[in-house]
Amino acid sequence: MKNIKTILLSGMLLAASGVMTTSCSDLLDLSPVDYYGSGSYWTTEAQVTGYMDGIHKHIRDAADQHIFTFGEQRGGIYKSGTATDGNALYGGNIVLQNFDKNNTGVTNFGGHYGRLANINLFIERVTNADYVARPRKNIIWRKLMVSVLLFILSFTAFMAVCLCGWM
Repeated sequence: MKNIKTILLSGMLLAASGVMTTSCSDLLDLSPVDYYGSGSYWTTEAQVTGYMDGIHKHIRDAADQHIFTFGEQRGGIYKSGTATDGNALYGGNIVLQNFDKNNTGVTNFGGHYGRLANINLFIERVTNADYVARPRKNIIWRKLMVSVLLFILSFTAFMAVCLCGWM
């Protein structure tokens, strides 16, 4: 009986030590295959183009809200106070140009910080990318810069029209 206990105990110790030593090996260090991580994303030209398309979409998605908040509400065509049904009107402080250090009209930099961070990440990752040919990289840079420039110019022109009352 003592012999069987010794054999069983030795077998369990051997199995436990085998499990402990093999679980820490590099066998389990795998990269995810169902999504991209920061180390596996910037590896092909298609990913660079897709990221640039995402930047364009992000800018277009916010354009309407920003044109309304930074332009039309401040342009003098909206009223402040309460509506005929007794509800408060949206953006009264912006309509009244009531800005100070405690009331900035918008928060979180108007959502621009995230877009700028995405553009900066794109510039950082694509500048030294060796998987994109030089002529193609120049085309990608031009597309990004032109789209950002057109967005800034159209946004600025619309703000000037709204704020100066040229409409």
